[in-house]
Amino acid sequence: EDIWLDQCFIRFAGVQRAWSWQLLVEDHCDNWPNWRSCQDWNRVSFHPFKDVWQYKACVERAEAVRNSSTEDNISRKAAQDSERRA
Repeated sequence: EDIWLDQCFIRFAGVQRAWSWQLLVEDHCDNWPNWRSCQDWNRVSFHPFKDVWQYKACVERAEAVRNSSTEDNISRKAAQDSERRA
């Protein structure tokens, strides 16, 4: 599906490819340890997970990281706002 989508965009939709290597973790291209953990906040995609259960587990781990980071940011902002008011 990844090759097909890439080629479909290029050939039929006229989309130009823009490389942002830091956004995708690809087990065939990167030598990134623990890529299957799906817990790098700086990445938007982890590939390939060809099995639906492995994919769902990856999404759950990534969402847990995102949620904890969001909660940390909210807590940090609330603390900063409280300090400003004091």
